[in-house]
Amino acid sequence: MTRSAQSTWNYLTALAFSVVSMCVALIATPILLRNLGQARLGAARAVMDWTGYLSLLELGLGGALAPLLARELASGDSSRVRGMLAAGFRAYVRVTVAMLAGGIILTAIITRLIRIEPILFHDLRIATLIAVAPLLLMPLLPLRSLAEASQR
Repeated sequence: MTRSAQSTWNYLTALAFSVVSMCVALIATPILLRNLGQARLGAARAVMDWTGYLSLLELGLGGALAPLLARELASGDSSRVRGMLAAGFRAYVRVTVAMLAGGIILTAIITRLIRIEPILFHDLRIATLIAVAPLLLMPLLPLRSLAEASQR
């Protein structure tokens, strides 16, 4: 498959993903409002927004790592690629620790940031912990950068 065909498929699948996501949201939102209620759904959306801000702590590390890996892949020196990946893993471990610390702090103060009934405080904290849990996979992101750099 040529690069232009791959680019076209990439664009079309991203577009299809956006359309499907929008359709699912249009269908799911009324159902969630009916079953969860406005307070819980609003709190869940706010938790997603607040935990999304934790991603700012990544500071563009992935965007910087991909071209460096591409350069090393082009050189053909596999030991340099391994060294770059190891540096990426170390950097992402540090970023993950910072993000998890931010997530724990956020979990502790989330009930002050989002005004809800006190009976829902426990649910809100649990939801925040669940939203923060995927950050544990952050150290694996150099593998994604490697896949992008090798254009797979």
